[in-house]
Amino acid sequence: MKPPGSTWRFSVVLCFLLSVCASAYPETVITMKDAAQVDGREVTVGDVATIDGIPLAEAKKLSRLAVASAPKPGRSKEIDRDYMLAKLHQQGYPVRQMLFQGSRSTIATRSSQSIDSDALEAKFRSSIESRLPWSAADTVIDIQAPPDVLGLPTGETDVRFESGGDYRYVGDETFRTTVLVDGKPCKTLYLRASVHPFERVAVATRDINRGSPIHDTDFAMIRKDLAELSGGFFTDRAEIRGLVAARSVSAGSVISLRCVDRPVVIKRGKIVIAEVTGRGFRITAMVKAMDNGRVGDVIRLTNLDSRKTLAGEVADENTVRVAN
Repeated sequence: MKPPGSTWRFSVVLCFLLSVCASAYPETVITMKDAAQVDGREVTVGDVATIDGIPLAEAKKLSRLAVASAPKPGRSKEIDRDYMLAKLHQQGYPVRQMLFQGSRSTIATRSSQSIDSDALEAKFRSSIESRLPWSAADTVIDIQAPPDVLGLPTGETDVRFESGGDYRYVGDETFRTTVLVDGKPCKTLYLRASVHPFERVAVATRDINRGSPIHDTDFAMIRKDLAELSGGFFTDRAEIRGLVAARSVSAGSVISLRCVDRPVVIKRGKIVIAEVTGRGFRITAMVKAMDNGRVGDVIRLTNLDSRKTLAGEVADENTVRVAN
């Protein structure tokens, strides 16, 4: 028969031996890498080490644990073993039951991508062409060579170009350019472009005096760079027919909007017909024009019978419409 207490002493010794074995042969083996590539914004255990000795589900959970913020895209950061140990201990992991092996530290490099100058210029040109109110085939677009866009995080890239609110895609402009990755703005730069659309516009073929009606033989439609023009212009012959010169126009000059006016069809002092119309009736009276008027102008009138003053819209050279 065994002496009293021998069973108890055997149990104590067995527990001690199991404890020693557990510390000598840890459950979790973490092997640090020499170098690692990081895609996200954080460095995880799985990025810088391999995990063995535990069930797959536990290994996956441990591998997702963030141990440091990731460096900027294209940059590197050193993650050493002691730092990893401290982070795991902070998160409540039993680090005494973990065996660390492999490298003493891991160089973690953030993955990156770039947009080269040629690709960015092509995107810029395409964006401008899609917004032109003119034919792209008749437009020259000069672009100041953009820089390469480096150090972007990985993901789906997009580029947005914004001009000033009143830019009409004629002449020089600076575009605010935003580079997005997965829909999030990452970089902002400013690109310059000069847009030169060419159109056929009305150009005087002879000197036109102020007040003279403009006839078809007085001008020709000639191809011009619209970026060099100011004051508006005419691209359709029909738009200029029937107008008069508001100022003298020399031969070879572009006939601008400021150079022309509608002709005066009713002169001050002329006796014309005032017309009031409504549903089923029309009333007319003879009136005297108190102002010069073009078609569409509202002028003052004096009724020849009552001597009352009223206003009406010029319809043609003999008629003024008065509101009912």
